[in-house]
Amino acid sequence: MAQTADWTILPSGLAYKQIEIVLNESVISLHALKIDPSQYTIKPIFSETSASVQKLALKTGSLAVINANFFDTKGRVLGLVRNDNKNINNIKKISWWSVFCHKNKQAKIVHTTQYNDTFCEQAVQAGPRLVVDGIMPKLKDELSRKTVVGIDRQGFIIFVVSKQEIPIKLLAEIMTQSETNGGFDCPNAINMDGGGSSQLYIQDAPVDYNLPSFVEVPVGLGVFLNEK
Repeated sequence: MAQTADWTILPSGLAYKQIEIVLNESVISLHALKIDPSQYTIKPIFSETSASVQKLALKTGSLAVINANFFDTKGRVLGLVRNDNKNINNIKKISWWSVFCHKNKQAKIVHTTQYNDTFCEQAVQAGPRLVVDGIMPKLKDELSRKTVVGIDRQGFIIFVVSKQEIPIKLLAEIMTQSETNGGFDCPNAINMDGGGSSQLYIQDAPVDYNLPSFVEVPVGLGVFLNEK
């Protein structure tokens, strides 16, 4: 059962909270960052050489970064990476993958078959989707650390990273549950790369927060303050 927790307000348009879940006498910690897409752009950070998300944040000046796409054993990114209307890596036609997009200060998640370049200024591709228009799709039983991007009912973007292994179906339930019931109230959510890749870094908010991994990644998803 997930415990309810209040958001801690960070710099304008950002908030953080940690949720504790008790499962089979073990505690699972979920670390979440809420982002106002009208004030921040969610932009992929591509690195020729794999790096931790902390290094990606410090290098680019991003306020926060999570890991994003899948990649192969040689560190080559798999799936769509689109940055400032330019495709850095092309889309892969895989049925259970979808695309997280940010354009015109709004975010959305679309299935790979529905994607068009005109939809997105910024985009990354991963999967599976955990919640689709408020409904949990059929998901295979799977247990690992997780990185998730959700969009709540107010249009805020929610990054969620688990510190411990969590069943994917349980995490999908938590993403869609109301906040009063210990969830994130997200009618749409997509799973990013998980397992050893899962990691989160927040800087100056008001202090650095780092949920690290021993695995370095070729793509992070960063939070950048919009230019006025």
